[in-house]
Amino acid sequence: MAFSVGTISTLVYTDNAIITGTEFVWAGGEKTLAIYSTSATFGGATVKIQASLADADNFIYLKDSEGADLAFTEDSLFKLDIGRCRIRFIATGATSGTSIIVKAS
Repeated sequence: MAFSVGTISTLVYTDNAIITGTEFVWAGGEKTLAIYSTSATFGGATVKIQASLADADNFIYLKDSEGADLAFTEDSLFKLDIGRCRIRFIATGATSGTSIIVKAS
């Protein structure tokens, strides 16, 4: 699936499941991501971003400047500036019925 501005991933949880969003091609460059819940809270979820330069079996977590995985536990805006790759979003630890939306602009 090719990247387009707008909703790029929707993650809907069952209790404490690991949800892997659909991968898509990131054309490269800078975009602002909005990662937010349609519920009043994030439902205990942690959302991380993975990227692959090669194949679907070789995704790695994106890291911050200190080397920790990028992790979002509340509604967030985040500026992502990376080269062409495939990315996907991984969510863990949410309560049932929690829905997280990821949009880009």
